[in-house]
Amino acid sequence: MTRSLAKELAPSIAVNAICPGTINSALAAGTDEALKGICLGRLGTPEDIGQVVAFLATVEPNFITGQTISVDGFQRST
Repeated sequence: MTRSLAKELAPSIAVNAICPGTINSALAAGTDEALKGICLGRLGTPEDIGQVVAFLATVEPNFITGQTISVDGFQRST
């Protein structure tokens, strides 16, 4: 869907998707098992996701469109 929308709306609008991994929150409390599958060894934070959103919202990434960006600390499949 991301790539289709990017193609449809280019060049006036850039379309990208952010796919967050497990984020440290009340819902993720007690998910020590999830840490075993994350290469960086920690849960993500809302700030981790916000940094990517802020980057994509600037004029700097003006040649990035149709991309799916994983922000998950590289989650290994088990």
